[in-house]
Amino acid sequence: DLLAHGPDYADMCIANARALGAAMTTEGLPVHAADGRHTASHHLALHAAPFGGGQAASKHLSKANLLLCGIGLPIAPVEGDLNGVRLGTQEITRFGLTPKDMPQVARFLARVLKGNEAPEQVRDDVIDFRRRFQTLRFIRA
Repeated sequence: DLLAHGPDYADMCIANARALGAAMTTEGLPVHAADGRHTASHHLALHAAPFGGGQAASKHLSKANLLLCGIGLPIAPVEGDLNGVRLGTQEITRFGLTPKDMPQVARFLARVLKGNEAPEQVRDDVIDFRRRFQTLRFIRA
């Protein structure tokens, strides 16, 4: 698959990561930036201290069907936890999400992390949104 679609897939992963970073910033989420930009690749990171740490925030988000993980960032530590949350765009890109979908993804994250909505309340909306994306992309026919 990567031999046939690698460059296009990589470009879309990066486009999605950049769009997601911009959308999360619009939602008021603390996106980590280096060299004045959120990412140059397919990964992003959030500062996790406002959310109790990276692993704690990831576990909380998982209840909304938003699957992320903690990560260490070169910023102040969070005692007893990681100080960042890692977001990768590889899988969402494979399932057909594009930059136009990233504002909705960012809204889901913000609803749980900043909007103080119970993740269980957001979960049904996430599942409903995800139903539109059931076919793998960037694969050989």
